[in-house]
Amino acid sequence: MLYELLHPFEALPASYLATVCLGLLCATLGLFVLLRRIVFVAIAVSEASAGGIAFAFFLASVLGIHREHGAEHDPWFLQVGPIALGLLFALAGMTLFAWRSRESRVPSEGTIGVGYVVAGGLALIFVSKSAQGLEELHQILAGSVVYISDARLDLTVVTTVLLLTVLALFHKVFLLCSFDEETARTLGYRAGHWSWLLHLIIGAALSVSLYAGGLLLAFAFLVLPGLTGLRLHDRWAPATRTAIAVALSGATLGAWLCWEISLPIGPAVAVALALHYGLAVVTGERGRRWLPIGFLVLAAPALPLTALTAYDHLAHVQLVRAPSGKASDGPRPEPGARKLEDMVRALQSEFPAERSATARALAARFGAPALVHLESLLEDLDVGVRRTVIELIGEIGGPTASRALRRHLDREQSDELELATAHALLELGDAFGFESLLHILEHGDDPFVREEAVSILRRSTGVELGFDALEDPQAPANREALDRWLAWWEQHEGRLKRDPATGVYR
Repeated sequence: MLYELLHPFEALPASYLATVCLGLLCATLGLFVLLRRIVFVAIAVSEASAGGIAFAFFLASVLGIHREHGAEHDPWFLQVGPIALGLLFALAGMTLFAWRSRESRVPSEGTIGVGYVVAGGLALIFVSKSAQGLEELHQILAGSVVYISDARLDLTVVTTVLLLTVLALFHKVFLLCSFDEETARTLGYRAGHWSWLLHLIIGAALSVSLYAGGLLLAFAFLVLPGLTGLRLHDRWAPATRTAIAVALSGATLGAWLCWEISLPIGPAVAVALALHYGLAVVTGERGRRWLPIGFLVLAAPALPLTALTAYDHLAHVQLVRAPSGKASDGPRPEPGARKLEDMVRALQSEFPAERSATARALAARFGAPALVHLESLLEDLDVGVRRTVIELIGEIGGPTASRALRRHLDREQSDELELATAHALLELGDAFGFESLLHILEHGDDPFVREEAVSILRRSTGVELGFDALEDPQAPANREALDRWLAWWEQHEGRLKRDPATGVYR
């Protein structure tokens, strides 16, 4: 019985850790957001952060910075740029909305609405004009914590610890300056500066929460635990304690529902938190006596589960990577791991996000033995699932992985996924990927995919033979360039070897 209850947390330790961190951070700040009546400001700032994240990918395309094989191996800008620009846009938006012009005839709600529309529109424009990372952008903006990478999890944990430490050290000053500015000024505090700092902290928390878990999960944690705490208490400290307990309880229940009955984790957590609040509303005054204690009891398992998943995740980070950065081909030690047959059964989930998350867990725990099950997902109807599996097979590596990707190229109809497969093969040292890149140049319909294919060709060969990806492939200049590339391939086919230090085939 206990083993069955622990399955979800052992299978997706990173997702649970990220959910707990977001719950702690957003639930603590949620009381400030609710009592200062800036919920709509927070929504607009989240859209501003989404615009910053989208702008980072757009800027990468303009500067010619391209994704490498697998998010963990992306160039520095694509790992740091999205969260940095998302944070910058969020802080700028929070600073703008925190400022109130007394002479303005426009209500503050109107300014917030304009900010929301403009930020959301810019985010969609940047996404549509980005030549790369469209699936990654979709996950960032739509949000699914089950996709969280090690780098994103590290960022979430560090940000949570840092911001909660600042709140703990200065919480009395923040409270005084937020709700009694006159007294704060009398005591010598610059209330405006402290309020501005609190707004920046909220903006930073929203930016990281959006990047890690998406809009729904961030706002579920930001609003519902705080509402529950305020419903049951009239004082700040007990309300904060109850809000944190509700967040931890909701995170645990949502993660369990996500795995056991195949629900998306964001909506599952949101429903769990809504049930806590609904219980507080239904019980009314009577609930004030016993509900806070009940919520603390429900939250108690989150503490050992967090420790367990942290240990499990750290162990996997060390075990699933060989010194070369690739996953090793041998079987993994799997303390407490979910049985292989259970995980294979979960690959049939009706939700694409859960199929992708299970594939990641399967590859991390079993390595090469999981290839036969991962290859079946290359026929999945969802493009995002197929792309994830292509990356996972490439990360596992080995001759078996190379053969699986070659077989997939014979069936793949999508230019974008053919490009991803070809790139994965080249990263594995299989020059067969060049043939697919040349096929994309000649027959590909998407100019952005053709542009990425040309970029990979140049980086992988160290030569420049021309080809304007944005022009018609049948244009005379492009036909001549394509003939040069085809001649190069005929000359070198069968003799190319990849230099591990530079990634160039010679």
